[in-house]
Amino acid sequence: MVTQGSQQGIDLCLRLLVDPGDRVVVEEPHYAGYGSCLRACGASVVHVAVDTAGMKVEPLAEIEAAKVVCVTPSHQFPTGGAMPLSRRLRLLDWARQHGTVVLEDD
Repeated sequence: MVTQGSQQGIDLCLRLLVDPGDRVVVEEPHYAGYGSCLRACGASVVHVAVDTAGMKVEPLAEIEAAKVVCVTPSHQFPTGGAMPLSRRLRLLDWARQHGTVVLEDD
């Protein structure tokens, strides 16, 4: 699928994946465009803090039934941090165990 940019791609993906009330995890701080898309979908948003290496994955252990997790691992927006491979793999393990879709804006 070709879109006019990341915002349109994010919007289309979230409209396909998220039903009203579904829990979606986003980085905090995060790209503001996620907020408008998630509100339009009626998502229940859970914020997870970032550090210099991107989204912290340890807090995910406390989150149940998330349909989607939204991340910017190669260049976290707006902080600019890059998620190391070890953290990316832990994120993917968590997502696999919980049946959660990872939406990566790269």
